[in-house]
Amino acid sequence: MRSKPTSAAFVAILLLICLQSWNSAHSTQTQKSTEAGTVIQYGQPKELCKLKDDRINESSGIAASISNQEAFWTNNDSGDSARIFLFNKNGDTLNVVNIKGITAVDWEDVASFKIGKDSYVLIADAGDNARRRNNYALYIIREPVLSLKSGVNKEAVSIEVEPVSTINFFYEDGSHDCESVAVDPTESTVYLVSKEPAECKVYSLPIPPEGSKIPNVARAIATLKMPYPTAMDISPDGMRAIVLTYGDAFEFSRASGETWARAFSREPRQIKTPPRKQGESICYGFDGKTLYLTSEGMSQPLWEMPVIENAKGSRNNNFTFCGRLSGLTIGIKLQKDLAILRVGRPSGRGGGRASAALPLLGDEPHRLRRGALHLPTRRSRQNVNLFLREP
Repeated sequence: MRSKPTSAAFVAILLLICLQSWNSAHSTQTQKSTEAGTVIQYGQPKELCKLKDDRINESSGIAASISNQEAFWTNNDSGDSARIFLFNKNGDTLNVVNIKGITAVDWEDVASFKIGKDSYVLIADAGDNARRRNNYALYIIREPVLSLKSGVNKEAVSIEVEPVSTINFFYEDGSHDCESVAVDPTESTVYLVSKEPAECKVYSLPIPPEGSKIPNVARAIATLKMPYPTAMDISPDGMRAIVLTYGDAFEFSRASGETWARAFSREPRQIKTPPRKQGESICYGFDGKTLYLTSEGMSQPLWEMPVIENAKGSRNNNFTFCGRLSGLTIGIKLQKDLAILRVGRPSGRGGGRASAALPLLGDEPHRLRRGALHLPTRRSRQNVNLFLREP
């Protein structure tokens, strides 16, 4: 049974945006409110182990096993056979699954997801450094329930399975290199992020029904401003997406009923990750919250970024909310004893950006003093009133 939320990680935000415009004819005022979804606070990363199997020499993707708790799937980058490895938190390989009838061209990521009572693993053959491929492939297998005590590493059981689905697809705007692939099980949709030095595109690709003859086209839904995304995962509830780079990770959250296109259009929350040799893998754990990372190379660490369950009265200094209301871009972050509030307007609309720091009440860590931020524009004034409270 879940305990009642008691920390700032489970707060609701009410933003009242009062728009006051004056011109020669009349003035108008509008008011809107929104709630932020659950925001996770991560603790300091810790190294759980090093991967012991020398066959795992380029861990390019990681996914939490659904059928085999406390275990993870990983794939090697290009150059390996069509296989994935199941390993535990001690770094031991438990099983090897060979995908029958498949040639691995450039496998870059792996994802696990559950639809109904069945769990699956998706392997993304989506790498294209030269950007010359005409089509790409996603292989979906039913996740096998395997013996976890039959031997480890070189003695681990090896089995062969056939894909339940092969999705051959292409992008609507040409060839792309992609290392970041995730599945939103609540939509039965695959999301892919292109790998670019500055601006990357997010593409959506619905998982086609069995026997579908319609061409599978990945269509752009958003643009992300981050360098070289290397991995991605979506939480099982479909409310958070984590995108990894060679440096830090970036987490996007969406409200209930909100599209990923809208969620990806907001500024993400940056998450400091541990240094890795060549970090190209990240996933949410079995709990859907804890983060796990590996790296390419021999005997690389498995990192865990645990969730901090704040005690009552503690302050979540990493709380972040970003949103758009009434044409404004709004960002909020709790930092020490201040709430940092940033408001901007798109260029061409009396554009500008302003920020303010609102003091937190010392006795009530989840409440903010009422604050107003005036954003100067050519024809209007923006008053932003912020309230942070427990539900």
